[in-house]
Amino acid sequence: MNKENLQAVILLVDDNLTNLTLLIEYLKHSGLKVLIATNGKEAINRATLVVPDLILLDIMMPDMNGFETCEALKKSPQTNDIPVIFMTALNDTSNKIKGFELGAVDYITKPFQHEEVLMRISTHLTIIRQKKRLSELNATKDKFFSIVAHDMRNAFATLLNGTQFLSESVHKLTIDQIDTFSRQIHNSAKNTFKLLENLLEWARLQRGAYVYDPQTFDFHSIAIEMTSLYEEMAKQKTIHLTHDIAQGTMITSDPRMIRTILRNLITNAIKYTHSNGSVGLSIQQTDGYQTISVNDSGIGIEPDDIIKLFQINNAFSSPGTCQETGTGLGLILCRELAEKCGGKIWVESVPQKGSTFFVSIRDEKNN
Repeated sequence: MNKENLQAVILLVDDNLTNLTLLIEYLKHSGLKVLIATNGKEAINRATLVVPDLILLDIMMPDMNGFETCEALKKSPQTNDIPVIFMTALNDTSNKIKGFELGAVDYITKPFQHEEVLMRISTHLTIIRQKKRLSELNATKDKFFSIVAHDMRNAFATLLNGTQFLSESVHKLTIDQIDTFSRQIHNSAKNTFKLLENLLEWARLQRGAYVYDPQTFDFHSIAIEMTSLYEEMAKQKTIHLTHDIAQGTMITSDPRMIRTILRNLITNAIKYTHSNGSVGLSIQQTDGYQTISVNDSGIGIEPDDIIKLFQINNAFSSPGTCQETGTGLGLILCRELAEKCGGKIWVESVPQKGSTFFVSIRDEKNN
């Protein structure tokens, strides 16, 4: 039995349980939770109340046979998605066809081979789980892409409106006004590019095209590179951007992924920090892992919102201290990249006092 299928709930429906005692014990011993119903009406009531993962349904029952029971289950919105496997001594094709037409997924013929029954149950439980995961993934991606599309549309609308206004009014504006509008358009273009860049990298991850490629590199050099890259962004908000990475700090991981993680964490920290605040980059080594941290003296995060930060179905984001916008994709990307690097990401935050994002990565050299 697949570990993921353990403790699945099976509803066994048969009016004569005498010959099924060994099967019931065998299924329980295999890690399944078995519920019993002795007639069709009881089966419908129990299935509606409990919503089992799978139903084993006998055909030859008095009053309400298995076909009628299955038909009733499939008509009810509470139970129509529960897979039904018929149990029967009948072995003719017409009954099998009738069962499949009513929505059954399989047949088990009496007398039972316990191992065969377990394998069929395990197979269908796996199919159920995979279908559920695929459905959830598709729903989540649909929702997420709709959010991204909305933000992309807004970003381009800002660019188009800004450039149109500038081109039509350039002869009426002062040099200072032109400078102000140009900076606003440039900042909007940078935010749009960052969104697009994150989206493309996330898409490569989903396709499996973003392959983990560990190398030994100097993290001190990357710290200088990142702080230099965002020095101007920090200066515009008079934020003190620093690092305390010592020279010769060597780590073995994927430098491209580390750069992407840092790019998102540092820009987020600047985004949510007020003027005259600070943002810092650090690293510590413990038990074969390197833990990178980006701390800020910003607005912090409410406890109820922390859990939403790294979940794609929430795509949580809030305006920055200068009303900067975003989709939340950057942190979702950081989470997936951290996992690719054999680690994880988490945050510690105090509202109105600041946040520290931690990323642990497996140091390949010491593992």
